[in-house]
Amino acid sequence: MKRKYFLLSLFLILTIFLSGCGKETDTEEKIGLAIVIEKFEEKFDVGDRKMKAFGMIGAEDGFGLIVEGEEIELYKFDPDSDDEKTRENIKSAKTTGTMKMEGFSFPVIYNESIDVALMRYDEHPKRDEIIEVFKSIE
Repeated sequence: MKRKYFLLSLFLILTIFLSGCGKETDTEEKIGLAIVIEKFEEKFDVGDRKMKAFGMIGAEDGFGLIVEGEEIELYKFDPDSDDEKTRENIKSAKTTGTMKMEGFSFPVIYNESIDVALMRYDEHPKRDEIIEVFKSIE
């Protein structure tokens, strides 16, 4: 009899625990890169994502994104990171509008509201519109 109660209790505990591991809320899903993609899809023809070595600039995630047939790059940063490269690139993006990778500086726009950097936008045919949409995200 004790065994049945034990198994029933164990089953209930597991059920309660696993029910908390469900789908994220809409707000959680739309943090950072996901909200940028959503906003870009409202305004532009958005294509595939391309893997990028986001760790080289201290980002926690990132990829190339085809927008109107041309690639831009998006990188998500953790502003509370202890990583020196991360801190330096965030500071540089905010103060000079550039980030360094392998000794080269690249133009970047950093959106502090979502801690996302926009790169490779500077020669895009829809440059001004991309910047406007990116900066409007809060």
